[in-house]
Amino acid sequence: MVNNIACGVLTDAGTPYIYCVGGSVVSTPTATTGRVFRYNPVTDTISPVAAPWPAAGTTVIPGGFTVFQNKLYILGGFDTVTGGGQGINQIWEFTPSPAGLGAEAHCSPCSLGYIPTTTIGKPHLHGWGQRYHGWSSYRYDQLLCL
Repeated sequence: MVNNIACGVLTDAGTPYIYCVGGSVVSTPTATTGRVFRYNPVTDTISPVAAPWPAAGTTVIPGGFTVFQNKLYILGGFDTVTGGGQGINQIWEFTPSPAGLGAEAHCSPCSLGYIPTTTIGKPHLHGWGQRYHGWSSYRYDQLLCL
C-alpha cells in the first residue's frame, strides 16, 4: 500500500530517513492502511514505526504534507467513502523521536483533500485543495496556529 501516502525526510539520531504515513491500494482506494514506516536509502531497508496513522480503520487517506522543524505535517485528507468522497479538515503532526503521530488541537478552516503543500520560511503554504463542491486555498501557519 504505497498509494496516497504522506512522506518526508526526517532525521532520527543524526540519520536521515524517509518517513511515510497512511496509504491505500491503487485498485481499491477504500482499502486504507494505518501503516507508518521509515526507509533508509543507504541500507535500502524499510522499518515499521510504532505510531499508527490516527485515521487508521477509517477510509481516510492523507492530504497535503510538508516537513517543518523535523516534523511531518499532514494537512487535510480525503475520506474515500463518506458522502461519495470528501475532504476533511484535520491536521496531524508526526515526530520521529520519540515516534508519535497525533492530531493538532486546531483544524483547517475548510475541508480539503488533495492539497499541494510546501513550507516556505516558517508557515506552511498551499495553493489549492479539493473540496466537495469546488476548490479552495488558504495559508496555515503552525507557529501562530492560523
